[in-house]
Amino acid sequence: GLIAAYFFHNFFVFDHLISYILFFSLLAYVHSRSEAPLSAHRQASGNSRPTAPRFALGNLLAVAIPAVSILLVLSLYFANVKPIMANLFLIEALKSLQTPGEAAKAVQYFQKAHNTSRLGQPEIAEQLAANAVAVLTSDISMEEKNTFFNFAKDALLKQAQDLSGDARYQLIIGSFLSATGYLDEALVYLERASQLMPGKQMIYLEIANVFKPLHFEEYCDRIEGWVLKLGTK
Repeated sequence: GLIAAYFFHNFFVFDHLISYILFFSLLAYVHSRSEAPLSAHRQASGNSRPTAPRFALGNLLAVAIPAVSILLVLSLYFANVKPIMANLFLIEALKSLQTPGEAAKAVQYFQKAHNTSRLGQPEIAEQLAANAVAVLTSDISMEEKNTFFNFAKDALLKQAQDLSGDARYQLIIGSFLSATGYLDEALVYLERASQLMPGKQMIYLEIANVFKPLHFEEYCDRIEGWVLKLGTK
């Protein structure tokens, strides 16, 4: 129960110093309560090591404490250390984009950030979409641009699939595909976003930007329908 509570708490607390103090203080208290005092007979006879039954609390703790420690270390690594590493890689990627001539490093850091931890992938996907044009218009080679585009597209498509009921990520992948020239694919995700969040004006603006060069006449009809729909909200 303690490990489960601590693992759940790690999702919401970022300053763990006080949490560590409370956690190990509780472990110390449980350990102190489990140490029974020696009986007067054993003290008088000089037998300071009581013969514990096979399933005594002390024997169970001898197994449980190492197991709990291993689980704690693993939870800290996957729930804390790896997300922190992913965050540092993301920061380095954004810093590299601001430095002339280091767009190739930014691509590498984006890939490291995305592959390091699943917990930070939604934020990394958003940053990929927001900075895709900057990378694709930089001075890196065409091969590096293609590698980045395929990586970013796969990451965003996976995020949109995992969060298929979230209009935000449908809009993000739709905007990314629109900005990179994949208008037909962009329209699929933008239409899905409009169904999930029909009152969001930004979605209709993105659809209009995609729809106009594809189907101008239908675009005009849709504009009228959107105006009427939003006017009734």
